[in-house]
Amino acid sequence: MLNSLRWARILVSAIIGGGVAYLCVSSLLGVAAVAPAQAAAGTAMITIDYPAEGSIFPPEITAPLFRWRDPGEIARQWAVDISFGAPSRRIHIPVKGEFFQPEATDPAAGPDIELTPEQMLTHVWKPSAEIWERIKRESVKSPATITILGYEAGGVSTPVALGAVTISTSADPAGAPISIVTSR
Repeated sequence: MLNSLRWARILVSAIIGGGVAYLCVSSLLGVAAVAPAQAAAGTAMITIDYPAEGSIFPPEITAPLFRWRDPGEIARQWAVDISFGAPSRRIHIPVKGEFFQPEATDPAAGPDIELTPEQMLTHVWKPSAEIWERIKRESVKSPATITILGYEAGGVSTPVALGAVTISTSADPAGAPISIVTSR
């Protein structure tokens, strides 16, 4: 009985590990499909800090703030490619890729938050409401791959940095009605 449980755990671990490996490889293949020659030429791989690979968003959530870091720090222009499986359904958006800035805080709450060195190098992009609604709608049945491309100033033909993350939207809302019970 104990040996059966041990083998069952090993099998489950192997299945989960294989699934994670598949997601990682398919994500990298999605990146390579965007720019195979550039990836082979030593394009820097962007670290996407948020959202995490494989994130599943509830359908009622507002657009997240995508956050990434460019290890090469060469890119000065940015673009986002969003694909939903079929090339004809791809979206390409030039974005500013501004550096992360914390939101203003209430002075009565204390001093402003100081950014860490890592946060100071973090670029951000938030999809418009229209783009986010399309991403959510299209990613219910199959994941959306969000690829961030960095280009040198003045050159948008060959990316110097890129990274990708795959996200999905749940068909089921996360929220539920809230009942407030008061005692008399």
